[in-house]
Amino acid sequence: MVPRMYVERELNSGELVAPWPEAGSLSKRFYLVKPTETGMNEVALHAFECWLLAEINQAT
Repeated sequence: MVPRMYVERELNSGELVAPWPEAGSLSKRFYLVKPTETGMNEVALHAFECWLLAEINQAT
């Protein structure tokens, strides 16, 4: 997770894709940046993403 300014070029070029829309309720915005599906660590990355989303939903 990084501030958008660190990955703006990659997001604009399509090299990276934000997996969910920006959240307007946060004072700071974070992005989970992940590569397109490669099959490497796919299960672990998916588990982390699910956990992170659950944590965010609990906090709001």
